[in-house]
Amino acid sequence: LDGEIVPGTTSILKSAGLTDHYRGINKDVLDVAAARGTRAHLHVEKYEDDNSFDLIPEGEEGYLQAYLSMKHDTGYQSIGQEFILIHPVMRYGLTIDSVGYFPKDQGRVHTEAPYVLAIVDLKTSDLYPHYVGPQVAAYREGYNANFPEQPATKNYALKLCKDGKYKLEEYPHEEHWRAFRLAFGIYHHKLKYGVA
Repeated sequence: LDGEIVPGTTSILKSAGLTDHYRGINKDVLDVAAARGTRAHLHVEKYEDDNSFDLIPEGEEGYLQAYLSMKHDTGYQSIGQEFILIHPVMRYGLTIDSVGYFPKDQGRVHTEAPYVLAIVDLKTSDLYPHYVGPQVAAYREGYNANFPEQPATKNYALKLCKDGKYKLEEYPHEEHWRAFRLAFGIYHHKLKYGVA
């Protein structure tokens, strides 16, 4: 950013050892999984942009179906996808998959109060709370620092499955924001001493 290098959320969590659940997994396997996740994100983003189901490769329709099932079941209304931001004070980068409204009462759309604004991180792999919780907490804090007039109040991860099923998991903010701040401190401590 204007010549300044800012760490990303994942780099910070990795520096603190919170991504170790991937240790020992073959890089080729991780690359295939990452590519699958990227494609699933793109399918969701394209659907939210223009309600399109075009160009979804055979065998990958289930990921979008899982997202649509979650929307149907919960009443979730996205206000945007792929927010690329920098926390203006803490100076870390983040990319939020989805921001939107969940009705407090099922069956009500976001134009009918009460509702809650939430950060939703999309996953096609398992939900590891020790990693995903701090990740979405950092996203929420970064979003709120950039948009204080409309703060998010809930943190979710949404696992999209190939068979069209989903798992929506809420993460308590304070516990996971505290963990991210500790990871942030570790990252900068290691950077200061040339170990990051």
